[in-house]
This record gives sequence, structure tokens and C-alpha cells, in this order.
Amino acid sequence: MSQRVMHIQSYAIQLSNRHNGQPPVHPMYVLMKGRVDGAAWMAEALFMDDPVVDAINEMEAHPEGPRVFVWLPASHFTPLVDLLRNEKPVYIRWDTESRHVTISTLDEPVGEGELHLPKPAPGDTDVRSAKRAGKARRKKR
Repeated sequence: MSQRVMHIQSYAIQLSNRHNGQPPVHPMYVLMKGRVDGAAWMAEALFMDDPVVDAINEMEAHPEGPRVFVWLPASHFTPLVDLLRNEKPVYIRWDTESRHVTISTLDEPVGEGELHLPKPAPGDTDVRSAKRAGKARRKKR
């Protein structure tokens, strides 16, 4: 099968400056876990300053379970992490014949908007304090 779609259910980020005492080949990567046709899969996005544009490798017989490796430009790291943190659902689609990879959301309603936390009370310096202050203000109303 050349085309697959995985609903990303969880992810992990790794930043590294060493691997076995040597500079890492891929200092930044994102491991995404999900399901393809009901089976557990993993997708590893490896970020490089100068990636091979069509680099994709699918391994159904990987020792840790089926996975796909995708090489992306380092400039895609921050947008991908932002997408994974702020959107739901997120999917990765890949085609081993055309070498095309897409990580995206589905159609979303216009104006869905972003989550806005209440302004912190004077003297509050962290997000948890701001959330508590917002809850306390709502209770007073």
C-alpha cells in the first residue's frame, strides 16, 4: 500500500546535542504515535538544516512496531510542534510512491478562535495564578 493516514494521538519531542558521545545526526525530532487501519503506528519527523526533500522510509517490520521516518527542514520544527500542541485532530498522511508527506488538521469552522486566559491579578506571575484569579472573579459575579 502506497498511501497511509495516521490520526496522531500523542507525541514526544527530543532535542539532543550528543548521541553516544558524538554530535547527533538528527538533533531535533518529533515522535508521533497513532493508528493506521486500526493498527498502532509511529511516525518520526527528523529535522535537518538541509534535508533530502523526498526522504521518507516506511518500515512495517521495525522492532518497536510499524513506523514511518520523514525528513523535514529544520524550519518546520516550530510550526509542527505548534500544530500538535494547539490543534485537534491532527493527521499525518504519506505516500511512499510519490514521496509526499502532509501533516494537517481537517476542516475547522471559521472563527473557532484561540484559548485566551484571563488577565492575571496584580502581582500574579504565573499561568496557574492567572487561572485561579479568573475562576475567583467568575465566582464573584
